[in-house]
Amino acid sequence: MPTAFIAGSLYAFVARRLLVARRPDPFGPSFQAALLFATVYAVGVGWAAWQAPDWMLNYFIPVQDLPVPLVVVHLLFLLACWLGVVSGHTLTALCLQRGWAGRAVGVLLSGAAMLGGLWGITLDRYLHVGTWAEYQAGTATLLPASAIGPGFNLLGLVFAFAFVIPAVLLFRSGRRLRAT
Repeated sequence: MPTAFIAGSLYAFVARRLLVARRPDPFGPSFQAALLFATVYAVGVGWAAWQAPDWMLNYFIPVQDLPVPLVVVHLLFLLACWLGVVSGHTLTALCLQRGWAGRAVGVLLSGAAMLGGLWGITLDRYLHVGTWAEYQAGTATLLPASAIGPGFNLLGLVFAFAFVIPAVLLFRSGRRLRAT
């Protein structure tokens, strides 16, 4: 989950002062904020999964052909988000704690490259919302005009606030630390 990976890495950057002060423990407040964001993100995406399941499966398989219930797929997505955010945060935090700023930036950029690559491969599929059959027939609705379009706009705001509020709090906490 590149979005969660990037968020975890960004939280480590925002909380750099806290992480360096807590060396060698990368599992402090920024780690917890990252897990909270991943949970909010997975729940928000879950809403879309229940509204347009074939779309959320990227039209790779019709929802009725899933070998497991959709709730199991979504629980796996939640786990993947947690693993993504933990990976991004921990790798970045460890690099920052060791003074490897360039490598920490590399971790963040690797997440961005993964996200960009996946968007490049799947963008058309995510811009059209419908059933598997509608997408295959070329009749799926464009995302902004779809029934989930307004909800997605709201989700974007929820995700932004879920990321920015803890990030600001972490940054401010780090600024209060005395320079050593």
